[in-house]
Amino acid sequence: DPFMSLRHIARAPDGRIAVASQAEHLVEAERRAAPLVSLLGPLGLQPLAPPGGVLLEGYAGDIAHVPGRGFVASATRAGRLAWWAEDGRWLGQQELPKASAIAAHGTEWLASGDVGGVRGLLAGAPLQGHAANLRWDNHAQLLTG
Repeated sequence: DPFMSLRHIARAPDGRIAVASQAEHLVEAERRAAPLVSLLGPLGLQPLAPPGGVLLEGYAGDIAHVPGRGFVASATRAGRLAWWAEDGRWLGQQELPKASAIAAHGTEWLASGDVGGVRGLLAGAPLQGHAANLRWDNHAQLLTG
């Protein structure tokens, strides 16, 4: 599809690779319905679909792998995070307006919306209000130490 741009990749420890994309179709309905994430397998990229009725708007700001939680992609235009298991099963979604950068280190992760707002789990606990105004545009790295 010449209107799909492969933009971000994440690798699980078992070697599985998820690729997040950005759709730039000229027809809005095609752009909104475009796949957000695909798994790389022996037959090439296999698009992952959320359950019927869930539109992820075809534009990923980032993707990461979180052990025990699977792959998470930021569906920027849809304003949410989308989760898939390593085998491609849909796991669900979380609201995050203008979801963008995602960072993961081991089982710790965080995601930022580029208009503020954060979701994640650090040191075994959900993020609290002190990080509410954190804003990243696209990519992030979680540093520990």
